[in-house]
Amino acid sequence: MANRVLDRMPSRAVGALLVVLACLAGCASQPKTPLPAVQPLAQLAVLPVTYEEERDTVTWRPTPGPARAIPFVVPVDGQGRPYPSGSVGPAIVGNLIGAALITAIEQQKQLKRDAHADALRTIALDPALVVQQRLRDKLATRGIAIELVGDSEAAKVRRSNDYMGVMPPAGAVIDVRIGEYGFDHSSFAGGFAPMLGISAWVVAPGSEDQTEGYGYWADWRSRPKDPRWFTTPPGMTYATLDALKADAEAVRRGLEELIDRMVTRLADDIAKRAGGQRAE
Repeated sequence: MANRVLDRMPSRAVGALLVVLACLAGCASQPKTPLPAVQPLAQLAVLPVTYEEERDTVTWRPTPGPARAIPFVVPVDGQGRPYPSGSVGPAIVGNLIGAALITAIEQQKQLKRDAHADALRTIALDPALVVQQRLRDKLATRGIAIELVGDSEAAKVRRSNDYMGVMPPAGAVIDVRIGEYGFDHSSFAGGFAPMLGISAWVVAPGSEDQTEGYGYWADWRSRPKDPRWFTTPPGMTYATLDALKADAEAVRRGLEELIDRMVTRLADDIAKRAGGQRAE
């Protein structure tokens, strides 16, 4: 898992993370050394919010606008995450019974994906678009000068992992991505509960310790000591996907409110960094 996270992070963010980890590793035997001060940021270039990697997708057409393909995760192994690609759980090989069971498991997984996709299509919410709109508005209300990077230019930046082409003078680039989005079925939660992961990086020029990365997560569980963990209200958990679909409008409002809470914290973290302070 750690390697997957590092693979998805911008190179500057990886370097910044390694600096932090190196500091933490030495804390047990050496006096704590404060991280170097960060410079204030005069302007922020904001990349369009996107998705971290290819996943199952559901397509829906907003009105007005073109069709959108929205990645999502369908947890089907009882552990809140899908099996790795090509895996079907415990290995069953070497005989026809095993092969038939593998086929049955794959068919069952596909049925769950289809049902999940149908529910999300009914809800018709693209979390990346909502995050992008809310973040733009919240940064503006905090008096932070921003410029929006176009889709084609942002695609080049992400392919090359080189942010300097869109780096504003005395500023930084904001790269926000949706990690996981969907409804996780859990007997502990009492049904299908929303889950959403957001990663963000403030990529600044200069040494790697000028770049910071933040992670935000939401699901039915509670982590009171983590300020970037958001617990979904019990009313957003549904016993069945049919019940979730029947209440699609309320689900959509609830997800928008959840995203608003998460983006408020994100905007606060970015504002703090723009003011020359590290987010805690």
